[in-house]
Amino acid sequence: MRRAVHILNASAATPLSNRSISRSSVRRARIHSRAITAATVRDSFINEVQQKDTFLVLHWDGKLLQDCTGNRDGLKVDRLPILVSSPDIEFEKLLAIPKLSSSTRAAMANATVRIVCGNWKKETKLFPLT
Repeated sequence: MRRAVHILNASAATPLSNRSISRSSVRRARIHSRAITAATVRDSFINEVQQKDTFLVLHWDGKLLQDCTGNRDGLKVDRLPILVSSPDIEFEKLLAIPKLSSSTRAAMANATVRIVCGNWKKETKLFPLT
């Protein structure tokens, strides 16, 4: 880590004494930057949908995948990829891939409603497809 600090100090445009470069500070900055980027992408997609006055089709499908979060090594968990698409917009958007407590229809419906209501404005027209 010290060697990396010396390299950064030598190549930085401003002195590092004015900046915090600890691991936790860098991690917090990354999390903040990613949150801003995600909000910008989501808002631009919503604005495009509203400008074109189009509808969105909601797609979801449960999958049994390995738990990659490190909580349970090698075990499989139920995941629910949730996407939106539109015939008038070029790209689909992946909203989320939440973990499910079980692979029942009720758990899938609750996760889908929670993600969609949390991410999209109420004016957006959504039509669900399974």
